[in-house]
Amino acid sequence: MDKLNNAACLNQPLILDATVTTVEGLSLRKESLPLRMDSLGPETLSFSTEKVFTIGQHLVLDICLSCLSSSSHNQIFGEVIWSQETTESNTYGLKIVSADNNYFQITGTPVERFHTKELVGGRH
Repeated sequence: MDKLNNAACLNQPLILDATVTTVEGLSLRKESLPLRMDSLGPETLSFSTEKVFTIGQHLVLDICLSCLSSSSHNQIFGEVIWSQETTESNTYGLKIVSADNNYFQITGTPVERFHTKELVGGRH
């Protein structure tokens, strides 16, 4: 797998309690909900939940990946780029805009690669 371009499928999906903050214009809405993390990568990840999100929506995921790292929490900011509905849950692809350093260590990505990214509403 090319870690710079693809998300890694997990051997077994991770069931996590997450705090998800949705960005709606200038408003932020925070809620706790269970997620099933299906894949993790430096540029994208996928997860499933009963909650409905829309393509183009910006999210902040506050999750605990302690089974993959010694860090207690990871924060990931991204944009929903695809979705798939089933009768049991909704699966989403998230394009990662920014994340904490520990997340990039988990995915094996040099952090410097993301220091030059333009953040939403930010500077280079």
